[in-house]
Amino acid sequence: MTFRKDLITNSRLKSAKDKKLTPLKLNSNDNSGIFASSKGDFYHTTLTSCECYDFHNTGNSIQPCKHMIRLAMEYKVIDNTDMQIDKDAAIIKYHIGYLREFIKSASIVDVIDVFKFFIPTTENGLKLNSDSFKKIMDLANLFECPLFKMQKNGIVKTNKKYAKEVQTIISTLKNRIAEETFIRLQNDKFAEIFITTNV
Repeated sequence: MTFRKDLITNSRLKSAKDKKLTPLKLNSNDNSGIFASSKGDFYHTTLTSCECYDFHNTGNSIQPCKHMIRLAMEYKVIDNTDMQIDKDAAIIKYHIGYLREFIKSASIVDVIDVFKFFIPTTENGLKLNSDSFKKIMDLANLFECPLFKMQKNGIVKTNKKYAKEVQTIISTLKNRIAEETFIRLQNDKFAEIFITTNV
């Protein structure tokens, strides 16, 4: 099977040129690559297949997804004019995705721990060593993520360059805590009604 240039759509071509689609890793031995998912995991991609949802759900198993198109650009199989390259943007895409999924699915206690850590890093910073930083965030490589900067004095701050991405995390945190609070209030209200009506 070969890469199908004739099946490239304009919308996917445009997406493939975005800096967030910069591959995290390329393997020239087999013209493959690894891309960050917005859900905090990775897609292994070749010129003829990809692990992403889009490729497996197009109804056409040979139509290239945006990752396959980007890979074809990287290996100069197709024209790569206007292709943006920014590995930091791709790394942050992975970490933002991971954090958002963690916030949505972790226990509320763990989410509050992240909240207590994350908010100070967006304001004056938080004094931590690299080991405790990694432990709190539950991500072995997050310390190297450009979303955060550790200063020489051990103060961890979020990088102002990525203020928009930081706000995404804060919004996700606030929504999860608000949702959990609402559920608990609802449960308390139902308990109160049940006790009142059954006395």
